[in-house]
Amino acid sequence: QQRSREAEYGLSVVSRARKLATLKSLYQYLTVKTGKLEKNPLEGFDTPKTRRSLPKYLTLEESLSLLRSVGGRNKERDRCILTIFLNCGLRISELTGLNLSDVTGDQLRVLGKGGKERVVFLNDSTREAIDTYLALRPKETATPALFLSERGDRIARSTVHRLVKVHLGEAGLSQE
Repeated sequence: QQRSREAEYGLSVVSRARKLATLKSLYQYLTVKTGKLEKNPLEGFDTPKTRRSLPKYLTLEESLSLLRSVGGRNKERDRCILTIFLNCGLRISELTGLNLSDVTGDQLRVLGKGGKERVVFLNDSTREAIDTYLALRPKETATPALFLSERGDRIARSTVHRLVKVHLGEAGLSQE
C-alpha cells in the first residue's frame, strides 16, 4: 500500500498552507511594521497549491430518504432544520442565528457572514415544515430564537451538527 505525501509531512496541504501563511504574515509584520528584521526569511517561499473541491450534496431521493428517517422527541424541529438546510443553503451559524421575527410569509431574513443581510425565499415544503414546527414550539420563552434546545435556549451549533450527523446515519447516507 502506497503512502500519501500528506503522511510524510504529517499535515494536509491545507494545514501546511495555513501555517505557512501565518508565518509569512508574522515575518512581514516583523520586517515592514516593526523593522526588527531587515529581510523576510520566507519571502521566496511558495504556498502549497490547494485543490478546491465541489461541495457535497444529496440527490433528491437521498434528501427525501433523510427527511423520512427523522424521528424522536424533536422530530418536527429536526425535520424543519434539515428542510431549511436542503432548500435554502444556509450555513450552520446562519441557521442557529435565526429568530422568530426573521420568518415573514414566504421569506426568511438571514444574517450572513460579515453581518450581511439577505432574504431567502421559501418554497412550499420549507414553509410547511416551519409552520408545523412553530405550531409545536413552546410559546412562552424568553429567547427570540427560532430553534430551541431542550432547555429552551437558542440551539447550539454543536447540537445542529450532531443532529445532522445522527439523521444522516439513520438514513444510511454517507457522512463524508
